[in-house]
Amino acid sequence: MSAVATEEAKGGAPRDDLVLSVRDLRTEFSSREGPVQAVRGVSFDLRRGEKLAVVGESGCGKSALALSILGLIEPPGRVVGGEVRLNGRVISGLSDRELQAIRGKEMSLVYQDPLTALDPVKTIGSQIAEVVRKHAPVSRKQARARAVQLLEEVEVPNAARRLDDYPHQYSGGMRQRVMIAIALANDPQLLIADEPTTALDVTTQAQVLDLLERLVERHGASVILITHNLGIVAEFCDAVRVMYAGRFVERAGVHDAFARPVHPYTEALLASVPRPERLQYGPLPSIPGLPPNLARIPAGCTFEARCPVGRGREVCRTVEPPDARVEGAAGPVVAACHFADERRSGTAPA
Repeated sequence: MSAVATEEAKGGAPRDDLVLSVRDLRTEFSSREGPVQAVRGVSFDLRRGEKLAVVGESGCGKSALALSILGLIEPPGRVVGGEVRLNGRVISGLSDRELQAIRGKEMSLVYQDPLTALDPVKTIGSQIAEVVRKHAPVSRKQARARAVQLLEEVEVPNAARRLDDYPHQYSGGMRQRVMIAIALANDPQLLIADEPTTALDVTTQAQVLDLLERLVERHGASVILITHNLGIVAEFCDAVRVMYAGRFVERAGVHDAFARPVHPYTEALLASVPRPERLQYGPLPSIPGLPPNLARIPAGCTFEARCPVGRGREVCRTVEPPDARVEGAAGPVVAACHFADERRSGTAPA
């Protein structure tokens, strides 16, 4: 078992409380430069009813992780190692036909862009009914009635009449509500939401998140929220996994991650969040440099070249940091940083 998996097991929930268990998951994409290591040894547990955020910059591996769990990685990508368990059953390595029986029933995905995820030549009602009938022995009439019920549940006005509309006749926020309805149609135990509010205005974002929170509580689902919006995480999630260069670099509860981050990357992400008071005093803080080329992973810490603490230090350049466990205010925090203990105690080198 990897170091990450060991730490997760130490602080994880009882086995019978786990909906999802991921161990040492690794995903690669073929390229001219060699294998691109999009997901590098990721391990975590998700408890029943828990809402977990996976955050990081674009290209850090968040969506690749979600698709790897769901078995949706397509060539030139492939999952090259690790294990995924859903409700105690190993689902990594299942055939596509076996996974199709699970996706949409036991686990579902809310896509980032509902306009491209929905079929433009099929009505909203037919697309919802199709998902219902795929996993339940119901008639077309019963499936249609269920589709109306689901649209009402996600608060689409005049649901019975809007059932025969096409995706382009819905607004962006309403299309996202349809995607949530489809995802929850068969009461899955696991819901993965990949940037579900990216293309929405702030007001609609808040409405969709409020709706999602109420529906998840009503259906009893566990959630993985893939996002780069830290404001959403603070409002919606219980715990955070900060991802950088295909690996989790910090794992913490929401309070500890926001109030006192351990990893310098987590701190840099929080410093980059736009705030009105910062706009009065010049440009927003940003993280210098670029993430590493995942086809050429550095020998040491992948954040070293951009890190205000470790940049230029021999240990950071040459040795990959292990997962260090420190105590947070609300529970244990695990950070992949050579100076995790010093940063928690306030004695890290400048």
